[in-house]
Amino acid sequence: MKNQVLNIIKSKGAWSLYGQAAFLLANFTLFLVLIKSVDSALFGIWALYVTIISIADSLRQGLLQHGLTRSIIREPQSAKSLIASGLLINYGYILLMGTILWLISGLQSDSSTSLYTLLAHAVKSLIGLGTLQFINILYFSRERFKAYFISNLFYLLTFGTGLIIIGIFDTLSFIAVINLQCLAIVPSVLHYLITNQIKWVAPSRSKVQELLSFGKYIAGTNLLSMLFHKADVLMLAIYTDPVAVALFHFATKIVGYAEVPLNALSQVIYPRLAASNHEHGATRLKQVYLSSIFNLLLMAIPITALVIMFRSEIISLLSTDTYASSAPLIVILCLAGLFKPFGRVFGLTLDAIGKPKINFQMLCLSLLVNIGMNLLLIPSYGVLGAAIATCSSIVITVIWGQVRIKKHIGLDHSDLIRKMTLIKENHRLFKLNTL
Repeated sequence: MKNQVLNIIKSKGAWSLYGQAAFLLANFTLFLVLIKSVDSALFGIWALYVTIISIADSLRQGLLQHGLTRSIIREPQSAKSLIASGLLINYGYILLMGTILWLISGLQSDSSTSLYTLLAHAVKSLIGLGTLQFINILYFSRERFKAYFISNLFYLLTFGTGLIIIGIFDTLSFIAVINLQCLAIVPSVLHYLITNQIKWVAPSRSKVQELLSFGKYIAGTNLLSMLFHKADVLMLAIYTDPVAVALFHFATKIVGYAEVPLNALSQVIYPRLAASNHEHGATRLKQVYLSSIFNLLLMAIPITALVIMFRSEIISLLSTDTYASSAPLIVILCLAGLFKPFGRVFGLTLDAIGKPKINFQMLCLSLLVNIGMNLLLIPSYGVLGAAIATCSSIVITVIWGQVRIKKHIGLDHSDLIRKMTLIKENHRLFKLNTL
């Protein structure tokens, strides 16, 4: 039993979880500092800035993450050329998007803290995110999950130390936080350069075209997915006020941090799906697909139950009384999270089999449903309407996605149902035997 526990602790999935936890702990630390030190209106402005950066960065991730990982797995002999080409795309996009957001920031000259003030510094946030995540792509493509954890741990320690130093010697400001997000990646970059034999080669035009050709649909899918998840925040900003935005952002953050194990395991799942399809074809892919959903559900169900049960205590611990009304939002968003394992594996599988266009089409439908429901519910029910709209859209999309995936990998969900029924039966027998 002891050996089994040690094996789990040292497994690839565990190292991925530790790395994901380290990165999100840095963000969570910032979240706690800001929510305790700024009023809800200012926190709402920060939430809008983070939303815009997330949307912008989702395009960059789509252009590179799965395409570069897939290409390195399929063509390890071309890894150096692929990495150089990926770097060109990565920083070319960051420079372009940073310039666009800087130009938008010039639309308002108000010197007080506003969304426009923060957008002038957006390129720094994009550089920090883009550099750290590019390094992580390289680790994942070679299944070096322990190195991924170490890289994110360096980021956590540097970012946390920086927050402490700012708190001691200066007043914490949003601009200082943005500067810190950029500077905190330096140890992670040095760690990669020291632990890897770097041989620089020129980017390949054919590899750039290959990555962009594959990544354009994933980038579109990522953008639609991000808009799907952020449409409620953006529409709340239009129809309500920064305080409502802050409430909804707080609820989504709580649910998002509860989903850290799912995000970590999802990162391990994609290379497995790509490799199983490449080496063994549809038969093995179906097995990996069903087992991936099964494993994600085993994580999601108990985590969701705990968050719903202790939502009031979580709100009291992490924030102030201002955010007490976010409790029902957390319940609704948690229930929607139970359907996410199906959606996650659906999208990853389509990317792995080289059909990102279908995933893109599905997200187009999802976004239209989400926007329509938000337009219908937010004006009447405010922030509660946004949560209901998001939950309903996720459920509808997941159900339709499971219908479509059958056509491409001949999927039968009966195996998954049998597994879940077996767990339920074993749990019932365990309870009977312990009475």
